[in-house]
This record gives sequence, C-alpha cells and structure tokens, in this order.
Amino acid sequence: MILDLRRVALVAFSFSAYAIAALAQAPMGLSTRDVFIHGHHLTFHVLPGRLPALVLDAGGGADSSYWNSILPELAKRTGSEIITYDRAGFGGSDELPPPYRIEDAVTDLESGLMQLGVTHNLVLIPHSYAGAIAIYLAMRHPDWVSGGVLVDTNVPEFFTDEEVSHMRPIIQPMVAEEAATHPGKQTRTQKAITDAYVETSHAFHKAGWPVSIPCAVIVSERTPFPPSMTFDTELWIKAH
Repeated sequence: MILDLRRVALVAFSFSAYAIAALAQAPMGLSTRDVFIHGHHLTFHVLPGRLPALVLDAGGGADSSYWNSILPELAKRTGSEIITYDRAGFGGSDELPPPYRIEDAVTDLESGLMQLGVTHNLVLIPHSYAGAIAIYLAMRHPDWVSGGVLVDTNVPEFFTDEEVSHMRPIIQPMVAEEAATHPGKQTRTQKAITDAYVETSHAFHKAGWPVSIPCAVIVSERTPFPPSMTFDTELWIKAH
C-alpha cells in the first residue's frame, strides 16, 4: 500500500500543473452519475479500474473538470478506479442556500460514495480547500480509507487563532466583491464558504489525519500567498 501511495503521489505531483486546464475534455470511458443526497443533486464521475479507488476532490472554486487532463495518465499508471465529483454549488451539482457547513460537504461525499458502492480501499486525493473534507471523511470512516495524497491542501496545523484573525479581514471582503461583480452559483457558494471561514477554521484546527492511515503530503514551493505575507508563508510551510 505504501508503494502504491508513493506511485499515486508521484503521478499527482508530476501532472498537477496540467490540471489547471479546467476546460480539458473529459477522458474516454468516464461515466457520469447523478446522486441525490438530502434533497439536492450532486454530479459524480467514474473511470473504471481496480482497487484502490482514487477519489479526487478539486480545491477552491474549481469543479471536477480540474482533473480531466491528468485522469488518462493517472489511470494508465495506476490501473485504479478513479472518482471525481462536483461539490454542491460547483459544476453540475445543485447550489445550496447558506449558511455553509463543512459537515454537510463531508456528508455529501460520504453519501455519494455509499451510493456508488465504494466504501473501502479508497485513496483520497484532495487539492487545496478540499483537504479539510478529506481529513474529516478519514476521521469519520478510517476503515474506508487506505491512504491519502494531500496536494497542496489546507492542513489543520495552519489555522491557528492568530492566522484566522489575520486572514479573515483579507479574504472575506475580497470574495464578497467577486460575488457582487460576477454573480452566479459558483461565486455565491464561495461567498457562503468564506462567510463561515472563522467557525470552520477554528473547528478544523482541532482535526487531524488519522495516524493509522498512510498519507503523502505534497506542498508547492510557491505558497498561496504573495511574498509580502511572510508570516502566512512561514506558517503554511511549517504546518505542512
């Protein structure tokens, strides 16, 4: 399992730069499944293969198409079943009314995997914000998860009280302005997530990836912050 996880991590790292091409065409063989969860629809995509199944979750405001350009190579090198999906409010999935609760996002992924019949021997591969969802899912169901590859994700250690207090007045107005300038399902969802930033971050700081599950952590040399934000940059690197 450790060797398989390292191979998956290397592929994810090698090709993550190409995944930014969000409009890349979906690969052949990728089927779409509409999953109904607690009154709303979510879009899941499945590329057939063997176990372990790789569950990819895009970060920030991206949807499942974020991964399209790397799926063929990932499937070729691992032979694994690959699952991607659109979180509520992104891509083909329904928008939910605020307030945002990250517990609901975890339940969405949990319920979707249950409906797909994929609840064991999973490797979770989240990017950026989706790291929190993966960590909470692994905490809920350690028996489901064989490993994780965290690709430049949020990690609990980063969200200290000082960091949360520092970041809130920076990101909330920025996202609110974007939602006002470019109104739509995606920007409304991003605003709802950001409005819940303080509560979500304080709770996430107390979480942790289960020590019984092997995990590879990939962090970019370029942090999400400009060079002037030295405190945030140093804490981000230290946290990972």
